[in-house]
Amino acid sequence: PINKWLESTEFEGISEQLEPVVAYLVDRGFDPLSNHFYWTPANGFSDRVIIPFYDGERIVGWTGRKITDGKPKYLTTAQPGYVFNLDKQTPERKFVFVCEGPLDAISIDAVALMGSEVSGGQQILINRLAKQVVVVPDRDKASIKLVKQAMELGWSVSFPAWAEGIK
Repeated sequence: PINKWLESTEFEGISEQLEPVVAYLVDRGFDPLSNHFYWTPANGFSDRVIIPFYDGERIVGWTGRKITDGKPKYLTTAQPGYVFNLDKQTPERKFVFVCEGPLDAISIDAVALMGSEVSGGQQILINRLAKQVVVVPDRDKASIKLVKQAMELGWSVSFPAWAEGIK
Protein backbone atom coordinates (compact mmCIF):
# COMPACT_ATOMS: atom_id res chain seq x y z
CA PRO A 1 0.00 0.00 0.00
CA ILE A 2 1.16 3.54 -0.70
CA ASN A 3 0.75 4.45 2.98
CA LYS A 4 3.30 1.76 3.91
CA TRP A 5 5.80 3.17 1.39
CA LEU A 6 5.39 6.64 2.87
CA GLU A 7 5.92 5.31 6.41
CA SER A 8 8.95 3.25 5.38
CA THR A 9 12.53 4.25 6.02
CA GLU A 10 13.20 3.05 2.47
CA PHE A 11 11.02 5.91 1.15
CA GLU A 12 13.93 8.33 0.81
CA GLY A 13 15.45 6.32 -2.00
CA ILE A 14 12.26 6.07 -4.02
CA SER A 15 10.44 9.31 -3.17
CA GLU A 16 11.13 10.88 -6.58
CA GLN A 17 9.33 7.96 -8.24
CA LEU A 18 6.40 7.78 -5.82
CA GLU A 19 5.71 11.52 -5.52
CA PRO A 20 4.11 11.84 -9.01
CA VAL A 21 1.79 8.91 -8.23
CA VAL A 22 0.71 10.53 -4.96
CA ALA A 23 0.26 13.89 -6.75
CA TYR A 24 -1.85 12.21 -9.46
CA LEU A 25 -4.19 10.75 -6.84
CA VAL A 26 -4.46 14.01 -4.92
CA ASP A 27 -5.13 15.96 -8.15
CA ARG A 28 -8.01 13.57 -8.90
CA GLY A 29 -9.45 14.06 -5.42
CA PHE A 30 -8.41 10.76 -3.87
CA ASP A 31 -6.77 10.05 -0.53
CA PRO A 32 -3.50 8.31 -1.51
CA LEU A 33 -3.28 6.85 2.00
CA SER A 34 -6.53 4.89 1.66
CA ASN A 35 -6.40 1.13 1.26
CA HIS A 36 -7.47 1.48 -2.39
CA PHE A 37 -4.02 2.36 -3.70
CA TYR A 38 -0.76 0.46 -4.00
CA TRP A 39 2.54 1.17 -5.70
CA THR A 40 5.79 -0.55 -6.61
CA PRO A 41 9.09 0.74 -7.99
CA ALA A 42 9.34 -2.38 -10.17
CA ASN A 43 10.29 -1.81 -13.80
CA GLY A 44 7.21 -0.85 -15.83
CA PHE A 45 5.14 -0.04 -12.75
CA SER A 46 6.77 2.97 -11.10
CA ASP A 47 4.51 5.35 -13.08
CA ARG A 48 1.32 3.46 -12.20
CA VAL A 49 -1.07 3.48 -9.32
CA ILE A 50 -2.08 -0.09 -8.53
CA ILE A 51 -5.65 -0.77 -7.48
CA PRO A 52 -6.23 -4.17 -5.86
CA PHE A 53 -9.32 -6.26 -6.62
CA TYR A 54 -10.91 -7.86 -3.59
CA ASP A 55 -13.22 -10.71 -2.80
CA GLY A 56 -14.00 -9.91 0.82
CA GLU A 57 -10.61 -9.38 2.46
CA ARG A 58 -8.67 -11.39 -0.12
CA ILE A 59 -6.91 -9.74 -3.07
CA VAL A 60 -7.94 -11.61 -6.23
CA GLY A 61 -6.47 -9.34 -8.92
CA TRP A 62 -5.35 -5.82 -9.68
CA THR A 63 -5.09 -3.09 -12.25
CA GLY A 64 -2.19 -0.68 -12.71
CA ARG A 65 -3.30 2.68 -14.12
CA LYS A 66 -0.58 4.67 -15.89
CA ILE A 67 -0.38 8.22 -14.51
CA THR A 68 1.45 9.59 -17.55
CA ASP A 69 0.63 9.50 -21.25
CA GLY A 70 1.43 6.25 -22.97
CA LYS A 71 0.11 2.81 -23.61
CA PRO A 72 -1.07 0.56 -22.27
CA LYS A 73 -3.09 2.82 -20.01
CA TYR A 74 -4.04 -0.15 -17.81
CA LEU A 75 -2.26 -3.39 -16.97
CA THR A 76 -4.75 -5.75 -15.39
CA THR A 77 -4.86 -9.22 -13.90
CA ALA A 78 -8.35 -10.44 -13.03
CA GLN A 79 -10.75 -13.31 -13.52
CA PRO A 80 -12.96 -12.91 -16.58
CA GLY A 81 -16.24 -11.26 -15.63
CA TYR A 82 -14.86 -9.65 -12.47
CA VAL A 83 -16.92 -6.70 -11.16
CA PHE A 84 -14.82 -4.25 -9.15
CA ASN A 85 -16.22 -3.18 -5.75
CA LEU A 86 -19.15 -5.61 -5.94
CA ASP A 87 -18.58 -6.79 -2.37
CA LYS A 88 -18.92 -3.20 -1.06
CA GLN A 89 -22.56 -2.94 -2.18
CA THR A 90 -24.51 -3.30 1.06
CA PRO A 91 -28.06 -4.70 1.47
CA GLU A 92 -29.60 -1.39 2.60
CA ARG A 93 -28.73 0.33 -0.68
CA LYS A 94 -31.54 0.93 -3.14
CA PHE A 95 -29.26 1.55 -6.14
CA VAL A 96 -26.08 0.09 -7.58
CA PHE A 97 -24.18 2.53 -9.75
CA VAL A 98 -22.13 0.97 -12.54
CA CYS A 99 -19.05 2.72 -13.92
CA GLU A 100 -16.50 1.66 -16.50
CA GLY A 101 -13.30 2.09 -14.48
CA PRO A 102 -12.22 1.51 -10.88
CA LEU A 103 -11.22 5.12 -10.14
CA ASP A 104 -14.71 6.30 -11.10
CA ALA A 105 -16.21 3.52 -8.99
CA ILE A 106 -14.09 4.45 -5.97
CA SER A 107 -15.08 8.10 -6.30
CA ILE A 108 -18.83 7.40 -6.10
CA ASP A 109 -18.78 4.06 -4.22
CA ALA A 110 -20.01 2.20 -7.28
CA VAL A 111 -19.03 -0.97 -9.11
CA ALA A 112 -16.86 -1.03 -12.24
CA LEU A 113 -17.00 -3.24 -15.31
CA MET A 114 -13.33 -2.66 -16.17
CA GLY A 115 -14.32 -1.61 -19.66
CA SER A 116 -17.10 -0.18 -21.80
CA GLU A 117 -19.10 -3.39 -22.20
CA VAL A 118 -20.99 -5.57 -19.75
CA SER A 119 -20.44 -9.32 -20.09
CA GLY A 120 -23.13 -11.90 -19.42
CA GLY A 121 -21.39 -12.94 -16.22
CA GLN A 122 -21.14 -9.34 -15.01
CA GLN A 123 -24.83 -8.81 -15.78
CA ILE A 124 -25.73 -11.82 -13.63
CA LEU A 125 -23.52 -10.68 -10.73
CA ILE A 126 -24.92 -7.13 -10.80
CA ASN A 127 -28.55 -8.25 -11.14
CA ARG A 128 -28.03 -10.69 -8.26
CA LEU A 129 -27.69 -7.65 -5.99
CA ALA A 130 -31.45 -7.09 -6.52
CA LYS A 131 -31.11 -3.32 -6.70
CA GLN A 132 -32.02 -0.68 -9.23
CA VAL A 133 -29.03 -0.53 -11.59
CA VAL A 134 -27.86 2.86 -12.83
CA VAL A 135 -25.06 2.95 -15.40
CA VAL A 136 -22.86 6.06 -15.29
CA PRO A 137 -20.86 5.78 -18.54
CA ASP A 138 -17.83 7.76 -19.56
CA ARG A 139 -18.57 10.55 -21.99
CA ASP A 140 -16.81 9.10 -25.02
CA LYS A 141 -17.62 7.14 -28.18
CA ALA A 142 -16.62 3.79 -26.69
CA SER A 143 -19.41 4.10 -24.10
CA ILE A 144 -22.22 4.13 -26.67
CA LYS A 145 -22.24 0.31 -26.69
CA LEU A 146 -22.54 0.22 -22.88
CA VAL A 147 -25.47 2.65 -22.97
CA LYS A 148 -27.25 0.47 -25.55
CA GLN A 149 -26.55 -2.67 -23.50
CA ALA A 150 -27.89 -1.00 -20.35
CA MET A 151 -31.11 -0.04 -22.09
CA GLU A 152 -31.53 -3.58 -23.45
CA LEU A 153 -31.06 -4.96 -19.93
CA GLY A 154 -33.65 -2.59 -18.47
CA TRP A 155 -31.01 -0.71 -16.50
CA SER A 156 -31.14 3.06 -16.07
CA VAL A 157 -28.46 5.33 -17.52
CA SER A 158 -27.35 8.60 -15.94
CA PHE A 159 -25.31 11.41 -17.45
CA PRO A 160 -24.54 13.63 -14.43
CA ALA A 161 -23.66 17.25 -15.02
CA TRP A 162 -20.02 16.78 -14.05
CA ALA A 163 -17.63 19.72 -13.99
CA GLU A 164 -15.76 20.79 -17.12
CA GLY A 165 -12.96 18.40 -18.07
CA ILE A 166 -14.47 15.31 -16.47
CA LYS A 167 -15.13 12.68 -19.07
